[in-house]
Amino acid sequence: MLSIRKFAKAVLPLRLHPIMFRLRRQAAQSRNRQAELGSYATAVLTETPHGKLLVAATDLEVGCWLAQHGDYGLQEVRTHAEYLTSSSSVLVVGAHVGALLVPLAKLVSAAVGIEANPETFRLLQMNVLLNGLTNVKMLNIAAGDRNCDVKFLMRRSNTGASAVVAGEIVRGDPRSFADDPKIVKVPMRRLDDALTHRAFDLVIMDVEGCEFAALNGMPEILASSQRLQIEVVPWLAESRGQITGDQLADIVCTHFPVARVLGSPECGAKLEVTGDLIRGIFLQGRKGYDVLAQKRS
Repeated sequence: MLSIRKFAKAVLPLRLHPIMFRLRRQAAQSRNRQAELGSYATAVLTETPHGKLLVAATDLEVGCWLAQHGDYGLQEVRTHAEYLTSSSSVLVVGAHVGALLVPLAKLVSAAVGIEANPETFRLLQMNVLLNGLTNVKMLNIAAGDRNCDVKFLMRRSNTGASAVVAGEIVRGDPRSFADDPKIVKVPMRRLDDALTHRAFDLVIMDVEGCEFAALNGMPEILASSQRLQIEVVPWLAESRGQITGDQLADIVCTHFPVARVLGSPECGAKLEVTGDLIRGIFLQGRKGYDVLAQKRS
């Protein structure tokens, strides 16, 4: 007779079959791309309307999008350009290769990029140099609620999905391990401790479900900043961040009482109560949104 644990192990792969198929296919395509480019090719240069950006040779998400379309997050940049000025400052937590950081840094006086993935951070550094930016400070750390070293999952086919490992590492999770990622140790820091500049006109956060811990480590920055763009993906927050919609809603609305969804025609651009908006996204389930929260207008 099958135990509940053995039954779950047998049934889970079947239930997640469509996800496993897509991710394993992507992993195979990533390996093929690396083989075609050669083992010594680590990055691909893309020339976009916002400047030159190096992307990981194996990346089939942001990297491929930049190579094929020439931009990533263009609508977000346009939205922020409406209120940012040459005297503004921007903080991007989860800067990746700089697809948002680079164009935004060209609009403002000072920009800070936080990127935990060591390999992606090197590309970010090169992209800042390639674009002649001298107003950007970069830190190779994970944003969190304490100062310590943590395990970090370095994805290959989707480097933007790399993240701090929360809890026990489950090798059978196809969403995280289909592309045979590396697991390394990286320094985690409270951003209130890591940064001397605390007041930003815009904070952008995309840390793959670990937003709650990052926000808990930067209350002074949040209190002094004007706007927060945060990626809200319910299944990531619940599985990696191990939090509820109420917890995320409470910490964001403490500092930013009103918000709207970016780039979603069905949600519109009307300002809503931040807590209600985030809780509503969690109630809808799996789909994620970029939420722009702000001080009351």
